[in-house]
Amino acid sequence: MTIVDLSVPITTGMPVYPGDPEVAVGPALTVERDGVNVLALHLGSHSGTHVDAPKHIDDALPALDEVPLERFCGPAAVVDVRSVGANAARQSTSPPEAKPSNTRWCSEPKTDVCRLTRAAW
Repeated sequence: MTIVDLSVPITTGMPVYPGDPEVAVGPALTVERDGVNVLALHLGSHSGTHVDAPKHIDDALPALDEVPLERFCGPAAVVDVRSVGANAARQSTSPPEAKPSNTRWCSEPKTDVCRLTRAAW
């Protein structure tokens, strides 16, 4: 099995979902001053590469630590929402504005396929 790291670096000023906290990364401690390097992070839980737990949309659903890691390994489908904007992407996996010619959508999400959302934020 090939494992693909989809992580993007967390950096000051990186794109965030509209309304989410801006990302700031900076030194909290330095080797020169404190003997160690430690970064201070300010960001929302949806910054950068992340997984939305089922609980994100319903308090009765599992939190991320209750989802088995095996769920995140296997075939994946990319849902590219860069061309439709944040509100349309949040509303549906297949908004009417999506044009099949330039956007790949999962018309019927399957439980045995990981959904990867590619966004500009």
